[in-house]
Amino acid sequence: MRTGEILKSAAMHESSKGPPPPGPYMRRLSSAFMGAIAASPRSSLGVASMPIQTFSKDRRRSVSSELKRVHPLIKWIRATTQALLDMKSTRIILTIVADQRFEILSWMALMILAHGAVTTLLVLSLSTTMPGIWVYNFVQLYVIVFVLLSNIAGRKISQVVRLSITASDLLRGTIKLEELKDYWTNGKKSPAHSVSVASSAVEFFAEMIIVACSILFSWEAVPSHVVTGNCTPPDYANSTLSEHIDLKQFLQGDVDFASIYNLGLPLADGLIGGWAGWPLDTTGDSFSIASEGPVYVIQVMCDDGFPRSDIETDEGTTLLTKVLMSDEHSMMLETTIRMPPGSVFDDSKEAVVHEPFDQHCTSVITISYGMAEYSFVTDQWMMVTGGRLMKVTNPDKTFSTQFMESVNRFSSEARNAFGNYDDKFGVLPIVSETVLGLITNATFYPSQGGSFCNIISWATYPDGYYHTEAMSQGLAAALGTAAHFAIMQFDGSNVGKCDYYAYVGAGRLLIPEMAVIAAAVGSAIAIAIKTFELFWWALTAVSSKSSGYTRVVKALRHPLRFAFDTAEMFKGFIVENERDEDLCMGTLAALVSSFGGSRIQFGEDVNTIHRDAGHLRIGEYGKVCAIQPDRKYGTLPPPMNPELENLMEL
Repeated sequence: MRTGEILKSAAMHESSKGPPPPGPYMRRLSSAFMGAIAASPRSSLGVASMPIQTFSKDRRRSVSSELKRVHPLIKWIRATTQALLDMKSTRIILTIVADQRFEILSWMALMILAHGAVTTLLVLSLSTTMPGIWVYNFVQLYVIVFVLLSNIAGRKISQVVRLSITASDLLRGTIKLEELKDYWTNGKKSPAHSVSVASSAVEFFAEMIIVACSILFSWEAVPSHVVTGNCTPPDYANSTLSEHIDLKQFLQGDVDFASIYNLGLPLADGLIGGWAGWPLDTTGDSFSIASEGPVYVIQVMCDDGFPRSDIETDEGTTLLTKVLMSDEHSMMLETTIRMPPGSVFDDSKEAVVHEPFDQHCTSVITISYGMAEYSFVTDQWMMVTGGRLMKVTNPDKTFSTQFMESVNRFSSEARNAFGNYDDKFGVLPIVSETVLGLITNATFYPSQGGSFCNIISWATYPDGYYHTEAMSQGLAAALGTAAHFAIMQFDGSNVGKCDYYAYVGAGRLLIPEMAVIAAAVGSAIAIAIKTFELFWWALTAVSSKSSGYTRVVKALRHPLRFAFDTAEMFKGFIVENERDEDLCMGTLAALVSSFGGSRIQFGEDVNTIHRDAGHLRIGEYGKVCAIQPDRKYGTLPPPMNPELENLMEL
């Protein structure tokens, strides 16, 4: 019977009974339909039943195969990974990396590297020019980051040491339950606790010294190279002194607003000066140029002087000079400086001299050449004026002095550095003419209402007197004034190239020497204390190759394992002591207080020693056996890649 005939038969059967109510009619029709299907033979349904069953099985098989399907790329990755793990070299590498000694040495290497990086940075910063002030903040962040890395490495080393010492004590059976409890809570009775705490405290103190030293940094702006531009080079082929200038009056007026740095760099007993050229370009309102040019070194020595009651002088200061010797690039002079009454303070007698006073000085002027850097300033009307000498270096760069540091050098050192080089620019004749024209039988008068003349005003102190102890620097400044004027008489028609420097953000870190020493000592202390901790660990811990060491280390990394074993051990304690106590009702502190003095050990349960596979557990000392190297423990099959599993446990 076809499905359509079944439906038609059911409808005719129901229609013969009369019209049913609307609701129950559909219910009776459904019942008649299901009854007709049940009454008809299975074969009468023909193809109506079989395709449904077949489709369901195929669908299940299709879904199952879809779930099991793996992308070819994943298959290739798995196959490649397994092939690598099967290689002998890979297993050796994994075994080494998973070893505790490798872990400790790795953290120790990181700690040494961090401290070495900080110390190296501090040393390099002493002589390195930084591109911008952002480096100042970066260096402080750099120091803090590497100190934190060192601290993390130190704590990791202490954790591994504690783990190793605890595992060793468990294997030996020399640890008590209360000590093991403190291991999990970092308590005072934890194995290796005192050594770890002492090491961490000293290390923290040393690291704080390093961080504190980084706070002492300061920033000094320095000029940096901007451009190589046009300039008038120091060329003196056709240079002469103008006949229309009163040299004495011009130079005395020239020093009214001058500082010693306009004339040269002061030395401890003299002066060194030089010239780089005149700028033809400007790079801002303040800049400097550097080039090869003439250099002069002035050395002056004076006696203490003596009063001259046998002569009369007016209020002028007289300089009497004669040439003692000269050669192709130097000259030696003897100068007598005669000062009026009441203008001199005799430092040897600590009194003002009210008589004419003579002081004899000997000076040596050496002319050479080298690299000079001279600064300039400009105004809003584009006028360029000379500023001050910034730096002088001899040709072979064995001697160099610069602004604000030169006063710590001696003129004899400078003469030795420049004395081997000739007067390359040929300025000795014009320098000699200018110097002798200034101080040979010349009298200078006060021009500012004082008792001293401006040309040797550097021999005075704020009290307004010439001082005998300062006369050498006064005469050196006078000679420097003449020498500087002479080398300014260059030929202005030539054009050359000079290096321009300016302040564009570069600078140096000023680190006190004591801060560098303190940081280095702090690093040494931190490394030394950690080395001592490792030395103590090497003497105390058992070898990682000992039977069961790897197993107990793994067990210590899984607290739940010890929770089960400890609960079992507590149960044994309670039974043996005939105490009716619910473990769940007692606090851990109470249980440890009752049974914490017992020695415990990690080993094989004595109840399994006669079985083929033993059971490892924590138990009371004497109720577990030592782990044997050739015995099988547990019934689980060994992992396919034990070396990789050991590495993943770290």
